[in-house]
Amino acid sequence: MGHHWLAHYFSDLAESWRGWDGTKAWFGYGLRIEAIHDQLGHIALEVSVWEGSWYCNGTIVLEPGGLEAIATSLNVFFGICQSES
Repeated sequence: MGHHWLAHYFSDLAESWRGWDGTKAWFGYGLRIEAIHDQLGHIALEVSVWEGSWYCNGTIVLEPGGLEAIATSLNVFFGICQSES
């Protein structure tokens, strides 16, 4: 799985900013992110990082508008061109 999939994951979350049912998950390279929309205007990103026997996890709460900024930053970082609509 290439790095670009992480950028696409956040782009998908940003496009679904109004909400979704259940959990949207991405994992790779010792990183797992699960996004949960509470339907009240908040998104919880449950992030887990591991390497061998080492493990760390935490939750980041965002407003939906924050997803677009993350998606844009990841697209720029990974050099992914976005087509203009």
